[in-house]
Amino acid sequence: VRRLTYGLGEDRFIQIVTTPCEICGESENLHIDHDHACCPGEKSCGKCVRGSLCSSCNLGLGAFRDNPAKLRSAVEYLRKNGIVE
Repeated sequence: VRRLTYGLGEDRFIQIVTTPCEICGESENLHIDHDHACCPGEKSCGKCVRGSLCSSCNLGLGAFRDNPAKLRSAVEYLRKNGIVE
């Protein structure tokens, strides 16, 4: 069902669901990440599928609305407070 929801062929689907989170490397609670700007509804065209993300990283990107400037700002905030070198 997930393969069809994301418009993926079987090989691409297997590749994504067997790849650890592409941000942190976690292997549990994986989600298929896609660009909601391309397909905002419940289904994806398949072309906008980006990869595999764990729950935390998926929620994090969603909270930042995939905005690179906000993500850079968050890293700078952490760096300023000694959390990131």
